[in-house]
Amino acid sequence: MPTTYRIALLSGIMPLLVGVTIFLLWLVTDSDVFMVAGILTMYAGTVVVVFGLVVLARFYWKASVDTEIPRRKLKLRTALCAALLLINFPAAVGLSIIAIWLKTEYSITIYNASSAILHDVRVVGGGEEAWFGTLSSGENTQNSIWISTDGTLRISAVREGDTISGVIDDYVTNSMGGNTHVTIHPDKTISVKYVSD
Repeated sequence: MPTTYRIALLSGIMPLLVGVTIFLLWLVTDSDVFMVAGILTMYAGTVVVVFGLVVLARFYWKASVDTEIPRRKLKLRTALCAALLLINFPAAVGLSIIAIWLKTEYSITIYNASSAILHDVRVVGGGEEAWFGTLSSGENTQNSIWISTDGTLRISAVREGDTISGVIDDYVTNSMGGNTHVTIHPDKTISVKYVSD
């Protein structure tokens, strides 16, 4: 296998391998270090892939004048290597979309600490609404929203005919996520605990 072809192959494999590894490490650790490393890998990977495409073009040009490699085999090898190089772009976009989706998720867990059933439990704000339904005494439930506009996040529920309401978060915006635990107490007060990521 010619050196230029090997270089082109490595130029397709390495950015993909490094990018996926960094993404998996970020998923496990949720460390900002891997988030930054992932962004840098996208820039560096683009340079490496473009370099690989240039090297692949050189390989094809030189091999096309060499009668030792059958034309069909040469075209197949070149196409496979080009596909490997180009797949880096949709892979990078896909991983970026997943990372943004996970990072901007606002998770809300609601716990009914009262002795009565809560009906029509819902969270509204930031242009979104999450419905939690009915919560029995001692029950907790979780739901997620993705904030679309600036605003205040509020909770409301009905208990024994009375409406209970309160503020979960004074300010939310579409670039933020969060993990919040809300407790509704027997005296109809609401407490909020913000869980660090």
